[in-house]
Amino acid sequence: MEVHDQVWRLLLDKVDSFEKLEVLMLLSAKPREWTVRAATEELRLPEPLVETAMLDLCAVSLLEKDGQAFRYQPATPELAREAEALTRMYVEDRIRVLNVLSSAAFDRIRSSAATAFANAFKLRGKPKE
Repeated sequence: MEVHDQVWRLLLDKVDSFEKLEVLMLLSAKPREWTVRAATEELRLPEPLVETAMLDLCAVSLLEKDGQAFRYQPATPELAREAEALTRMYVEDRIRVLNVLSSAAFDRIRSSAATAFANAFKLRGKPKE
């Protein structure tokens, strides 16, 4: 798999929201310890969204949490290379990256709606009394 494909996979699998992308860009560009409040103020996004994004990025091994502080710390050299390539791509072609994110979000919504619609027509047995 070439680097380009790995970057898109990272974007679709681990950095799958605008908030996660913005948090990743901030923490990788300004490597220091960040609290949720400091990142919220810098990004001008709602605090609950920033906190969720930071925790999700920890869960996929892009950030590390120590007490109340978060820092950019990819778990592997390969993940660091992919994140750096995503950062470069975002700086060079922001619209394309955001289009990929938006398209993936719409696909998830369509899939969820189709599943909900299909589930509405499932036959169910008689309720137990």
